[in-house]
Amino acid sequence: MNFNLEEVLATLTKAKSNVKRRLEDLARIGRDPKGGVTRLAYSQEENFAFDYIKRVGISYGLIAKEDPVGNLYLELPGSPSEDLVIIGSHLDTVPQGGMFDGTVGVICSLEIAKILSQAKLKRKLVIAAFRGEESSRFKISLIGSSIATGQLNPNMLEAKDSKGVKLKDAIRSCGFDPDRLREAVLPLKKIRAYLEYHIEQGPVLEAYGCPVGVVTAIAAPVRYKVSFSGEWAHSGATPMNLRKDALVAAADFVLTVRAICARRGDVVGTVGDLQIPGGSINKVPGEVVLYLDVRGVDLSERERTVQEIFELTRKKAESYSVSMNFMKIEEKFPQKLSNQIIKFLERACDLTNVEYLLMPSGASHDALSFSKVGVPTGMLFCQSKGGISHSPREFSQLDHILAGARALLVATYMLTTASHYS
Repeated sequence: MNFNLEEVLATLTKAKSNVKRRLEDLARIGRDPKGGVTRLAYSQEENFAFDYIKRVGISYGLIAKEDPVGNLYLELPGSPSEDLVIIGSHLDTVPQGGMFDGTVGVICSLEIAKILSQAKLKRKLVIAAFRGEESSRFKISLIGSSIATGQLNPNMLEAKDSKGVKLKDAIRSCGFDPDRLREAVLPLKKIRAYLEYHIEQGPVLEAYGCPVGVVTAIAAPVRYKVSFSGEWAHSGATPMNLRKDALVAAADFVLTVRAICARRGDVVGTVGDLQIPGGSINKVPGEVVLYLDVRGVDLSERERTVQEIFELTRKKAESYSVSMNFMKIEEKFPQKLSNQIIKFLERACDLTNVEYLLMPSGASHDALSFSKVGVPTGMLFCQSKGGISHSPREFSQLDHILAGARALLVATYMLTTASHYS
């Protein structure tokens, strides 16, 4: 087809009902009786979601391929070129998560591929759905895209979930092979661009009244397992001044993280998981384990924040007669995205009359994996109502989703047809 902008955008607008229906279909896969959607990495629910997207892609005329660890690639046939433009995101969720996180990008990308199937593209368009983007199950994020870009340390396959299931065994339980990591690495030198469309998951776009964000940089997390060891004691027989209460030290740690990160401003810190192994209402806690997540766009600022947190909290723990130990369990590095791809995305927003905001991403995304290995990478956000995400209350208006999809469609067309851009 000749690329008549008005006609193409009208076609995408007509696909609005498809987008709504597919979002609702996926929301039923892993629907949690407590609310929201629970579709964890390498679970049967994630498998079902991938099967659904695979069927949709095939019905749209795309060629479906799975790698040895379960990442799904839906390729638009017709282009003789070996150069690739990939649009990707994920289908897994956090426990009791929302129905828009990850799925918006995959579903809109499928509609874009369907529309562009009538165009003559110079580069091969591939829609990717990556496994295990969320860190909820194994305390490791971006699993599928890290494997696809050759960055997952094989030792990470030994990571266990809360039930003691190893990542490698979870991969096998889904019918895939963790021993074939190398075969799952994409031909990175042939990827001319990686794009990702995602909900913002924060309040910035809504505050500025913009439906769409063009992402300039992606913050990345460093994560620690922190252990506090005090002394188990009887809750009634042990005087307050003689206690070695590990939970008091841990509580002080949580408040210190909040205070330091609030003062620094550009770094965020979260304790999202805290456990008292063997705890009871009538025992003074002698052991506490918690998990710390610190993120920032500026690596040096993030490192200084972590250093300050541990220096101060170690001294505070000692004041409670409690010892504190910590172990780094994951480290990702922040990335600035491709200036050239950002320009394409800005141009696409202008052509489609979509109001946008240039902004960094506070959350990590699969795009981080591609940017880290030098693939020209860009991201678009759509507005999140109330800035709420990782929650059953997560919501993005369909009109905002379609606004970003229009810009993504035009940017994808330009990137798959332009002679030079990287």
